[in-house]
Amino acid sequence: MNTTFLQRYWFLLALFCVIPLGLAWPAGGLWIKQSGWVTPLLVATVLGISGFMADTRAMLRQATNWPAILMVFTSVYVVAPLAAWQLAKVFGSGLPDAASAHFLEAMLIMAAQASTMASAVALTLLARGNSELAIVVALLTNMSTVLFTPVILRLALHAENVSFVTSRMMLNMSCTVLLPVLLGQLLRRYYWERAEAIRAVLRVAPQCIILVFVYTGFAAAAQSLKGDSGILFRYLGCCATLHALLLSGNILAARCLHLDGPTQTAVSFAGAQKTLPNGIFLWERFFAANPQGAVPLVFYHAIQLLVDTLLVGWFEKQNRAPAKPS
Repeated sequence: MNTTFLQRYWFLLALFCVIPLGLAWPAGGLWIKQSGWVTPLLVATVLGISGFMADTRAMLRQATNWPAILMVFTSVYVVAPLAAWQLAKVFGSGLPDAASAHFLEAMLIMAAQASTMASAVALTLLARGNSELAIVVALLTNMSTVLFTPVILRLALHAENVSFVTSRMMLNMSCTVLLPVLLGQLLRRYYWERAEAIRAVLRVAPQCIILVFVYTGFAAAAQSLKGDSGILFRYLGCCATLHALLLSGNILAARCLHLDGPTQTAVSFAGAQKTLPNGIFLWERFFAANPQGAVPLVFYHAIQLLVDTLLVGWFEKQNRAPAKPS
């Protein structure tokens, strides 16, 4: 196994090691979940680093690309929740009423999340796409998640008699999601040059924290999953189908809008991916009674990393090709 392979796929390899670890030895993950402060701190750390690493000037240059921005917002906050609702009804059919309600709730917690701040930008960059636009839409969806995600969950789960205070969720998310991003941007202004020696560490740290979230999620779900291991395949099929629909739909929509190749790459990745840290935080804080709430979050994250990484070469080939004359 060569060094290049490990450098590119180390996170995926670690991901598939952490999942069985959480199922076999859940004690550490249960402690993290029950502590009440570890997960919010880790989420804030990930988003603060993302805000610090985001180039403010580059984002401002793409902030007026409204067709692409609106397309990603529509995919992330409209198409994804609606599609997840329908798919959860299909893949969750035949389950007992309580299990079916947990299945639907867990899928919607995942589908209502913002685009990921890390992999969408990194994969867009690797594919020679419009990485500046990827940063803009990732940051905008994450900053606006304090408004959209609670409203989506309130509307979607109202019929399921799920009780939570929307305003409290918004306040919690503002403190854990929005403020760290803004603080990261502020620190970037004064400490970016001084942080050159540790930038490599800052790029890897969020991925290591995500592995902790994966471990926590499967540790918390270990007991319920042992009782019905077949539900894992339901979640896996539902998440894979949802990602395929979002990814193919965004590629098609970008072409219909006649967006250029690099922009197509950015909106395709950003519009189809979902962030993990904030979803874990919401599950622990507001949906802790659902023992499987983190399973689709983790599965979807693994699927988007695996599938989208394999598609980088295809997007890169398109972006390298000379533009056809009009």
